[in-house]
Amino acid sequence: MLTDLGMVVPDEIAAKAGDKFYSQFSFEQIGLLDRDLLIWITGEPGVAERIKAHPLRRRLAAAAEGREIFLSDMESGAASFSSVLSLPYLLDSLEPQLAAAIDGDPATAVPAAAG
Repeated sequence: MLTDLGMVVPDEIAAKAGDKFYSQFSFEQIGLLDRDLLIWITGEPGVAERIKAHPLRRRLAAAAEGREIFLSDMESGAASFSSVLSLPYLLDSLEPQLAAAIDGDPATAVPAAAG
């Protein structure tokens, strides 16, 4: 869905994934994620908080400049299922978050998901 919206997977991350749907790397390689926008899919309780608290994450310009979105459990589920029923919910929920995250103003808070 995100690539259909014009977003791209960086070449370095695509290369690490190879023929898999995902790639894995350590926190020491977190610099690979420093992009225009980060969308964290954290479907397990406590994961978002652990990511936010990690000292290496704080070094990312995307984090410092408020260009991150942490999907709620409901949004993470909608993204994972990617069904005809879940995608409209996800798009409606993401739109204000995307607008806030990429507005160029680090002071703009990215709204939390509704529900």
